Amino acid sequence: MCQQGFQFFPDRVQVVKEVYRVLKPGNRVGIAVWSALEQRSGYLAVAPALGKTVGPKAARLLDELFVFPRSGEVEHFFAQGGFPNAD
Repeated sequence: MCQQGFQFFPDRVQVVKEVYRVLKPGNRVGIAVWSALEQRSGYLAVAPALGKTVGPKAARLLDELFVFPRSGEVEHFFAQGGFPNAD
């Protein structure tokens, strides 16, 4: 289980390969990541305010959280990493 961490790894395919390597046969993996910032109206409204009050560097941190804008992108990493039924 990985909750809100997958997006911070620079080489996501390598991470998935390592997960696949240590996972016991028949077990499952679950991850949670956020989709595009544009799809999260609350955070989209916060980003400009964050930039004005704390600074643009802080506002750019939101970009690191919302790095999976396209549906199927995470599944693609898992398929490349060796998981045959990534969905």
